[in-house]
Amino acid sequence: MGTAGAVKYAEKYLNERFLIISGDLLTDFNLQKVLNFHEDNKALATITLTSVKDPLQFGVVITDKEKRITQFLEKPGWGEIISDTINTGIYVLEPEIFKYIPEGENFDFSQDLFPLLLKKKEPLFGFPLKGYWRDIGNTDSYREAHHDILRGKVYARIDAHKQDLIGKDLRIGADVKLDRSVILDGTVVIGDNSQVQDNAQLKDTVIGRNCTIEPGVRLSRCVIWDNVYIKRGAKITDSVICNNVSVGQGVVMEEGTIVADDTSIGEEVYIKRDVKIWPRKVIEGDQR
Repeated sequence: MGTAGAVKYAEKYLNERFLIISGDLLTDFNLQKVLNFHEDNKALATITLTSVKDPLQFGVVITDKEKRITQFLEKPGWGEIISDTINTGIYVLEPEIFKYIPEGENFDFSQDLFPLLLKKKEPLFGFPLKGYWRDIGNTDSYREAHHDILRGKVYARIDAHKQDLIGKDLRIGADVKLDRSVILDGTVVIGDNSQVQDNAQLKDTVIGRNCTIEPGVRLSRCVIWDNVYIKRGAKITDSVICNNVSVGQGVVMEEGTIVADDTSIGEEVYIKRDVKIWPRKVIEGDQR
């Protein structure tokens, strides 16, 4: 139904001012500021804006001195860029907005609704905020979001208990078995009931619940979900391994590998960079 068309289905529940926030965002914006601005300007709709280094993949928004929106550029080319201020996918809306959203039709906020409000000269504003903002709707950005959290660029609550180790940032859950010979570097998070065995090396890595990391495994900048078994000698770099995956002995995964749920990878498999493996696959051993 499109972004706005989908929200139309909730119209009967939204009889006062409300916020729309895209579900694939990671941000620490102070949303109270945009709410206050919206109320002060008696806006019908306020789009939260921010500045980015590469606005090509986002919708650029142009405003006047009063922050009233004057123009939209949807994913412009380099020759069209006249601003680095983009639509963040966070909107403050009044319930009167629904009269502009047709029922039962595919209707998008940025492509349909906001240009319509602009054409009708309704009080449509854009309010810029500074802070951390990342669209994590693709696997590359998802990985980078984890790195940003581990580097402290954005705050995210980590429930695992922080260990008091000199020069290390180790956070472990309940019933974790961590061999003393494990080598740690950077920030490492290990979920409940997981075990990391002799001489494994972990750098800037998140490990979920009920995982087993065998001796000699090397994980660097990885995100490991739950119920993952990684056998001895595997070397995995800047990759994501989803739930219920078995990784064979001596496997090598290059940067950007994504392994989906319920997958089994045999021994000595070499997976080149940016390969994505779909769910429930079996990769036979010694595949190079």
